[in-house]
Amino acid sequence: YPENKRICLVALSKKLEALAHVDQTKDSKKIASKIVSMVKQFKMTQSSLPETMLFMEAYAHGQLGRVHDNEGAKESTKTAMKHFETCRDIFKSLGYNKGVASAEANLVKLGCSNSVSTEGELEKCQEVYTQIFEEAGEESSHTMYAGINMATSLHKARHAIGAERLLSK
Repeated sequence: YPENKRICLVALSKKLEALAHVDQTKDSKKIASKIVSMVKQFKMTQSSLPETMLFMEAYAHGQLGRVHDNEGAKESTKTAMKHFETCRDIFKSLGYNKGVASAEANLVKLGCSNSVSTEGELEKCQEVYTQIFEEAGEESSHTMYAGINMATSLHKARHAIGAERLLSK
């Protein structure tokens, strides 16, 4: 239904979700950018959007953040941070704490990626990890990802034993 933009948006969102599991970064970037663009067009013509549409926008920003993070360049890291911040802000407005925690975990990871973690960063990593663990459970991929970020921060802050303990859980 190319004439129905809402159905197209849902279809693109489902495709993006599927691509995220097979690491098709070029396609993911293209589709996520299209979703963000379509939602922006909806925002210009409507006073308020359904929460599902905002959720799709936040998810697309999260995927764009991951794609840019994987590129590894300094400019890509800045772009990734902007996408994760937008993702976090949208999820906050929706009251979706799991999405907020995931975006913040990515922001902490990016903030720590080029330097040794400070105690403040470690505290933030611990808060994010604990929140995700309590909400999503031990077997969740979000919990595992937050745990890896926490272990990386511990290692950078020269807390190798703590990192090893966390990873051996």
